[in-house]
Amino acid sequence: MNLEDVVIKQEDIESNIATYQETVELNPQDANAYNKLASAYFNQGEYESAIVAYKSAIKLVPNDADACNSLGAVYYEHGSIERDCRD
Repeated sequence: MNLEDVVIKQEDIESNIATYQETVELNPQDANAYNKLASAYFNQGEYESAIVAYKSAIKLVPNDADACNSLGAVYYEHGSIERDCRD
């Protein structure tokens, strides 16, 4: 992967974040959009924002094991492993 590929990938992530933010603003009951937003934030290294988005998804669908597992991964990367999806 060269520098140009990295820049393009970065732009894609930023574009995805903007799209998912707009989606959750238009439909705040869309847990899937929150999951995608959280994943994009995670890929960007914006762990606090990813945590907020995953928690929003889990609030909408409390039994979403994938979202809870992903939230755990964010906590791990963020250095907050003692926290869990019930916080």
